[in-house]
Amino acid sequence: MLLSRILVGVASIGLLVSVPGGAWTTPMPGLADDLPLSSTCGAELTFGSNDHFVKLCEPATITAQISPQCHRQRVHLFIIRTLESKERRWLPDASIAILDALQSDPRIELAVGHLVFSDIWLHSEYPVTEDLSLIRDALSLMPIHDNNIQFDSRFVKRGLDLLHDARLAAHPSASPPIEILVLFAAIFDEHEPSVRETRIAASLVREYAPDVFLVACSEQESVGAFTRCKPIRDMAFTGPAGGYYARPPDTRKLPRLIQEELEARLAAGPAPASLTVEHRLPAGLTYLDGSASVPLTRLDGPPGAQRLRWDRSGAAAGEAFTVTYQVQPRELGAWTIDTAATVTDTLGLAQTTNSTTGPITVTGPCIEPTDTPPPPSPTPTLPPPTVTPTPTATLAPLVPVFLPVALREPACTPDWQRVDVALVIDASTSMNELTAAGRPKLAAASDAARAFLGALRLDTGDQAAIVTFNAEATLLQTLTSSEPDLHAALDRIATAPQTRIHRGIEVAAAELASPRRAAGHTPVMVLLTDGRANPEGPEFAVAEADTAKRAGVTVFTVGLGDDLDHEALRAMASRPEDYHHAPDAEQLAEIYRAIAVAIPCGPESFWP
Repeated sequence: MLLSRILVGVASIGLLVSVPGGAWTTPMPGLADDLPLSSTCGAELTFGSNDHFVKLCEPATITAQISPQCHRQRVHLFIIRTLESKERRWLPDASIAILDALQSDPRIELAVGHLVFSDIWLHSEYPVTEDLSLIRDALSLMPIHDNNIQFDSRFVKRGLDLLHDARLAAHPSASPPIEILVLFAAIFDEHEPSVRETRIAASLVREYAPDVFLVACSEQESVGAFTRCKPIRDMAFTGPAGGYYARPPDTRKLPRLIQEELEARLAAGPAPASLTVEHRLPAGLTYLDGSASVPLTRLDGPPGAQRLRWDRSGAAAGEAFTVTYQVQPRELGAWTIDTAATVTDTLGLAQTTNSTTGPITVTGPCIEPTDTPPPPSPTPTLPPPTVTPTPTATLAPLVPVFLPVALREPACTPDWQRVDVALVIDASTSMNELTAAGRPKLAAASDAARAFLGALRLDTGDQAAIVTFNAEATLLQTLTSSEPDLHAALDRIATAPQTRIHRGIEVAAAELASPRRAAGHTPVMVLLTDGRANPEGPEFAVAEADTAKRAGVTVFTVGLGDDLDHEALRAMASRPEDYHHAPDAEQLAEIYRAIAVAIPCGPESFWP
């Protein structure tokens, strides 16, 4: 019986041959030996706005937030277990206790491999994997009771080979993982061939040098002249850094020993030591000197090819910081800014994160607001002259003529009318103030916008777009007939400081002039604001509204609250009566429904 098991073992192991030295020093084929390692620390880049619409004379504000952070440390755990043990419950419990302890640590990214041997034959093996449920099932395997316990160093060699394969399979520039090797084994009463194999195995472990090596005797220590644990215990004390040793029945010692060693290594792990941030400006933009909220370290290049750089070191390198600066447009077009953040860690390794800002669209030259001429002086009214009445001829009664019928042109009725509407909504921070009903003004405005959308005929061709404005304007939803998409855009409205009304009008007018506008549809803009234009004056918004109206857009304006420039809002509207005032946001729904009914037919519906 023993001979047949030995033969099976030799056939199963195949190429499991112990190599005295140099077994794990060969680099992965095809990779350069001097390939630089990359830090596990990097940076997350976010930008304050994804859409900028400016004129040539207007600066654009860029806001960037840089958040350095170190990623989780990768840990490779490999467990080698015997299948023979009297400790049938302790062996799987102790193995799973190690897995649980490491899996619950949020600082690490864990991958585990597993090998089971029985005397001198291989029972099963699992290469290092992140599928921890698979490994957990394998670790739950109950050992069999067998007093004929033998040991072969080839299983340790095979486990080290699989650890090495996992190390090479990682990205070539990634920092090396922390490697942990755990061996559960015992021998048959100091069986001399097995004792020799334990010495060979200890030599292999010293050569490979895993970061943590833990040996556990899979049996209770004997009290007599012979012991099944002494050679196994000797392996631990001849391993790298002295190794660690444990035995039944304690299942808590194993994970505690590993966690203590891992804690020390994580504490000595990398942290951000320096941070370099660079912004590369395109040809159409140039930096406004002195506008950076955080002083520049360097400014290189001529206008149209400038590089802005900020450097931080020490404790500040690991802290998130925000920088704001301004650029002046030089040419028309849509321009993006390439950005890069390089974090160098305390180990001297670096990682660069690249990103790009949203487009800054330079739409055209500025429109200078024109002064409104003063009204003419009133002319004195003279008394009418006395007129002597004279007889007049009697005229025939007038006959009404219905011109649309005479011109064979249909009358514009609400049933035939089709509209493309841009809802332009103030998203300044004051919209967070509460209404008389105790909810934010923005919530009431969103509900009113939904009521307006419900009054349109989206199912038969009407379209709507959603635009918000504060420090910048954002096109949250392009023209569409999809009511769910429009409602989702209303849910995404976020507030920020400032009330740049002219930005909102400009973006809405551009969308109503885009190819998405349907031919024959009446273009309409409905603007809502709860405050005065700032930081620019109202004349810019009036000028943008005049441009939109000359392009055929019908403009309705809605003022919310008391702090309003009523005259400017009337001037923005197509007619004075197209301006509506809502003292409280709870009145907006009624106003929006009235506007939906009052939307006029477009000029394309009639002869000029």
